[in-house]
Amino acid sequence: MSYIDYVRCNCFKEGLSKPFKYIKYVKLVGNYFELELPDEIKQDEALADKIYDEFYDWRDFPCEHEDGEYYSCQLGGKIQYYIYLMKAETDFSALLSLSPDFNNDGFIPTSYNAQLRAEIEELMKREITCYNFVSKEPIGWGMYFQHYEVAENVDELLCEKGDEKLYSCNDVFRIEKNGEVIFRSSNFTVERIINRRFIFTDHDKRAESTVFFDLNLFRKGNKQRLYYEKNTYIMKNELKYEYENLINLLNASDLIGNPICWD
Repeated sequence: MSYIDYVRCNCFKEGLSKPFKYIKYVKLVGNYFELELPDEIKQDEALADKIYDEFYDWRDFPCEHEDGEYYSCQLGGKIQYYIYLMKAETDFSALLSLSPDFNNDGFIPTSYNAQLRAEIEELMKREITCYNFVSKEPIGWGMYFQHYEVAENVDELLCEKGDEKLYSCNDVFRIEKNGEVIFRSSNFTVERIINRRFIFTDHDKRAESTVFFDLNLFRKGNKQRLYYEKNTYIMKNELKYEYENLINLLNASDLIGNPICWD
């Protein structure tokens, strides 16, 4: 999900906004400017439409700050991704709240700023080693298929269907049926046949399964060879951009006294 994080300025509250003839009808509701015209104006549709057009133009630059935002940036969901990959949700609960995926309020109160600072500093000290599948064949624009990234030493249930389950642990992929391992490999081919059935092959080992596998694999054909790739992610390198943006947001929030919001 793409969204913008920002800290709103106080120009409107302090009467420092740019002139707008109907500014007395403008209200800051939550994180947004809204225009609430009286009924006597709404009855004149042409006039009301004209005022709304002027309001939208004013709202884009209501003061010296574009959109009335003192500071804005795009954090994205990379911070949350690594927290979940580490399975460290309880350690970084405030950071998880900085996303519409986990917080529908559209902001996080300023009372959380100190906790956010402490958590991001702690997160930047960490690193994590992971395994993920990689296709040897490029898929569009030179990109390689990478999916099912799993932290080291974690036995992850990737998916299941009926009595079959697909697991991954470090550099081993395995399929179990009724609790019995029917396929295990670190370097194998997967081929889709009819009715979303799949053939997994590794040298002389072979298994047919109905567990769901990412169909994007087959955009370049009906068979792909997969192997495991091991990566170690150091947060001070991976999250350098996000860290700087979050610190700037927190500094702006502490200075202005308004919360970090997002659209």
